[in-house]
Amino acid sequence: LVALPESKVVAAGAKYVADLIVAASSSAEDPEMAVDGKSIPVEGGSGKIEFTATPGAYGPDGTVRKTFKASAKLKDSVYRDEIEYFVAKPVIQVQSAALSTLYLNCGNKLNVGVPALGTSYNPSFSVRGGTSIEGKEIGLVTIVPNAPKVTLGVSSNGNKIGDVEFDVQRIPKPDI
Repeated sequence: LVALPESKVVAAGAKYVADLIVAASSSAEDPEMAVDGKSIPVEGGSGKIEFTATPGAYGPDGTVRKTFKASAKLKDSVYRDEIEYFVAKPVIQVQSAALSTLYLNCGNKLNVGVPALGTSYNPSFSVRGGTSIEGKEIGLVTIVPNAPKVTLGVSSNGNKIGDVEFDVQRIPKPDI
């Protein structure tokens, strides 16, 4: 049983896509295939695997090793294997006029992107230490802090990507 992935390393929140094949089989009959006990579609003897990679406890290199159990039933034989892949921690990019500092009780506009997710990026945000107002375009959010530190949680399609922390300052007094 062999998995042929598009890539063995995939960013958290992105799709893991692979074909599953039985190396010593004939093309006369399509095998029944499953991943983690759930049936997958089989076309031309090849099982089609596709799922969203989830984050984990990243190591110092920014990746986490994950596995799934694959099985194929062909006539009276059952083949099983544990397939490994790696999930990489995606980089969250934040663009703002005041990147590392937000202002207390003010609307701070941010543009938050995760380039590794490409067109599958569909963000949602959570905020500790303030409130958020979603913008009209993908990745735009306004943060209104009410605490000395704000943590912006970034998710895509319901999958947690990571957190970005900001220091909060009072509005400076005007100069005359």
